[in-house]
Amino acid sequence: MARYRLGVDVGGTFTDLVLFDEDGFDTRVHKVPTTPDDQTEAIAVGVAELLAAQGATPKELLYFAQGSTIAINAMIEGKTARVGIVATQGFRDLLELGRQRRPSLYDL
Repeated sequence: MARYRLGVDVGGTFTDLVLFDEDGFDTRVHKVPTTPDDQTEAIAVGVAELLAAQGATPKELLYFAQGSTIAINAMIEGKTARVGIVATQGFRDLLELGRQRRPSLYDL
């Protein structure tokens, strides 16, 4: 039984998939249209089609990785929602400090 690694990149237009065997010699790529309302639909269709084309089963997958550029693209294109932060009295330095988790954060 062969063992495979699968990588998925969800883009704004297409979802790209690459499947390669454990040794890295047998590689297959596949592309399906992205489904913006539910990214998992395109991923599921792409994985099923890619595994079928390879003659492989999900049980043969050793590794699965998924990435996306959708959030970054939205930020670059200015398509994100406007947001704000409200800090109550005594916590105005929170914006500077962020969520730093260090002991004795206020010690100099």
